[in-house]
Amino acid sequence: MEYHVFNEHNCLAKVTDEQLEIAFMQKEELPVKIIAGMGASRAGKYLPRLEEALYYEEKRSRIDAIYSVFSVEDTETISILQRKESSLPIEDFNNRTSEKAILQSLIIRLER
Repeated sequence: MEYHVFNEHNCLAKVTDEQLEIAFMQKEELPVKIIAGMGASRAGKYLPRLEEALYYEEKRSRIDAIYSVFSVEDTETISILQRKESSLPIEDFNNRTSEKAILQSLIIRLER
């Protein structure tokens, strides 16, 4: 299957299941388009790599990973997002794009 996602430059990119499988098996950091593709696939098998991406250095990667984990709708989704949210300091709310705020809003949505 093919997924149309945005890459790190906000350009539309096409990602295939084959690309997702290859990236899943590799150990390097996932590119933004692969993170978004894993979320678009909604496959629970990608959750371990998406959880890793929540802690990448690049903020764009982390935010895409948050939304990708949310998209998977697996039983582990809420606990993964809660762990990430609790790892962030309260001062994150002062950031222009607060990951903590994004996570809290998604967690509330999942809990209802």
